[in-house]
Amino acid sequence: MLTGRIIWFIFPVVCNYWLLSEAVAIQPLNLEVFIGENAVFECNVDALSSSSKWHWFKGDGELIAREGAFVGNGFELMISNSRTTSTLTIPNTSIEDGDTYHCQIGFVSPYATLTVIERMRLDSVYPQCYSDMTSINTEKTAQITCRAKGGDPKPELQWYRNGFKLLENQDSWNTETSSYFDKLTRVLTIDDEEAVFMCKAEGLAADENQSCQVQLRVPPDVHIFSNATAFKSGDLELTCKTMSPWKITDYIWTINNELLIFSKLKYILKNDGRNIDIFDVNHNCNIFIRCDVTTSSGLVGNDTIEVKYEDKTSNDSNDLPITLIVCLSFCMFFLGLCIGILVKFSKVLKSIRSIFMNKTNPDQNGSENHDTSIPEPCYQNTIIENDQTISGEMTYWT
Repeated sequence: MLTGRIIWFIFPVVCNYWLLSEAVAIQPLNLEVFIGENAVFECNVDALSSSSKWHWFKGDGELIAREGAFVGNGFELMISNSRTTSTLTIPNTSIEDGDTYHCQIGFVSPYATLTVIERMRLDSVYPQCYSDMTSINTEKTAQITCRAKGGDPKPELQWYRNGFKLLENQDSWNTETSSYFDKLTRVLTIDDEEAVFMCKAEGLAADENQSCQVQLRVPPDVHIFSNATAFKSGDLELTCKTMSPWKITDYIWTINNELLIFSKLKYILKNDGRNIDIFDVNHNCNIFIRCDVTTSSGLVGNDTIEVKYEDKTSNDSNDLPITLIVCLSFCMFFLGLCIGILVKFSKVLKSIRSIFMNKTNPDQNGSENHDTSIPEPCYQNTIIENDQTISGEMTYWT
C-alpha cells in the first residue's frame, strides 16, 4: 500500500520535470567551433511569468549568467524584447570552454554540448574560382580552377554542376604557397550554356556553404564571308559563319543599319538564315553589312563588313596603262619566241643541206677523207699471146 502511494507521488514529479524541460528549447544541441571562434546558444520559451528570470549554467550547475544581475567573464547575454528568447555568446573560445550548457527560466532546458577544436578553420575568402574561356568557341572546351589556402584538416574541393556532383576532379598542391587547387577541364555541350559550376570546400575546417561559382557564358564568334569586296552592281553571296558550342537560334541581317527584311532588296535566305543571296544590288556608295547571331539563352555575337562601291569608268581608265603594258609585254615575248624558233630552224636546215651536198659531191667536201689516187688497171677476160693485139675491158679495182 505504501509502495503504491510512493509511485503515485513520484510519477507526477517526473512527468512535471519532463514537461518543464520540454517547455524550454535550446539550440543547437551539439556545436563544434574552432579555437578562437565564437560559440552561440539560444533558448526559447513559449510563455513565462513576469517574475521569472533567465539563468545560464555551465557543466553540472555553474551559474555563468543571470538576467538583470551579472554575466560572468568571457560570456555575453542578450534577452529579446518579448523576453521569450535568450542568447548566450562565448566569444574567442578556448579549449576550456568545451563543456555542456543549459538555460533556465522557471523551466529547465535540455543540455547542449560545445566542442572546441584545436585546428584552423578555412578562411572565409576561400575557395576562389577561376575560368579560362579562351578556347570555348574554337575548341568547345573550358578549364575552371578552384583554389583554397589553409584549413586544418585540409578541406576537399568538390565541383558541382547545377547542384550535382562532378567526379572528374584533378587535385594539385603548391608547396610554396600552401595553396591547393582543383582543376576541371570540361568539354562543353549546348546544355552547359546556362549551367552553374560551383566549387565547394567540404570538411571539418569549412563552413557548410563555403563555395564559389562560375558560369561559362561566352558570346559566339561571328565572321561574314562575301563573294565580293568591291562592286558597282550585281549579286552578293554572303555567309555568316559562327563558332560556338551553344545552340544558335537566330541570324539577323542588316544593311546600312536597316533590317534586311525592311529593305527593298531581293534576297534568298538559306540554311536557317546562315547564308543569304542578294540580287541586283545597285549602290553608288559603300554599304555596310552586319550579321547578328543569337543563342538560346540570349547571348549575341556579330560581325560587320564593308563592301566598297567600284566606279567602272574610272577603274577602266586607270587600268588602261596596265593593260597596255601587259599586252605589249606579251607581244614582245611572243615575237622573241618566234625569232628564236626561226634561227633554230635555219641552223637545222643549213646542217641538212650540208649533209646532202657531201653525199652528192664528195670531192667538194674537204672534210671527208677519200683516196684520190688512181689504182693500177687490171684486165679481165684478156689473153696475151706474143705480139697479138690486146683486147678486153679495162677496170679499176679498189
